[in-house]
Amino acid sequence: MTFEFSPLLERALRFSSVSHRDQFRKGGEIPYITHPFAVALILKEHGIVEETAIAAALLHDVIEDTDCSIEELQKEFPGEVVEIVSRMTERKLDEEGRKRSWHDRKQEHVRTIANAGRLSRTVFLADKLHNLSTMVYDIDRGEEIWHRFGLSAVRLIESYREFLRQIHCENEPMQSLAEKCFRLLEQLEEKARSFEKA
Repeated sequence: MTFEFSPLLERALRFSSVSHRDQFRKGGEIPYITHPFAVALILKEHGIVEETAIAAALLHDVIEDTDCSIEELQKEFPGEVVEIVSRMTERKLDEEGRKRSWHDRKQEHVRTIANAGRLSRTVFLADKLHNLSTMVYDIDRGEEIWHRFGLSAVRLIESYREFLRQIHCENEPMQSLAEKCFRLLEQLEEKARSFEKA
C-alpha cells in the first residue's frame, strides 16, 4: 500500500485547520495545527498510510479541544475516521461539568485506547511521540516547560511511562513508535534531574 493524498485527506486538513485556527500549542505562539499535522507525518514516516488513520491523525483533537461536536464530524467524515477520533478524545469534564484532574483524564483515556482497534492505538502512539518530542525540543532551546502541565516533572514522566506500558503493540510500526517514546522519556528524565539541580 502506498500513500496517496486523497480528497478525504484534503477535507480533513482543511477541517482541522479551520477548527484549530485560533489555538496555539502550550507555552508559546506555535499554531496548534502543527501538532495534528506532525502526528500525520509521524504515521507516514512509520509506514502507516491508511487514509483513515492519516485523516484521523489530522482530526484527532477537534472534538476534545474545539467547539466541534461528534455529530458535526459524522456529517463530514466516514465512520472509521470518526471512531478513531472518538477514541482519541479525552473526557475533560465530569457529570457535573467540573474540570477533571489531568491524571484521571489520562487514566481513563489510556484504558479507552488500550481496548481500541489497531489504528486508534497507532494514532495514540504517534500523538504521544510528537508531544514528547516537542518537550525535549523546547527544553533543548532553553525553555522551562514543566509549569505547563500542573504536575511535577517526575509525575508527568511516570504517568507517560505507565500509560504507554498499557498499549499493546501488535506490529513493527507500533513497536517502533513505542520504543521512540520510551527513549524520549529517558531523555526527559535526565533533563528533569538537571533542572531540579539547577
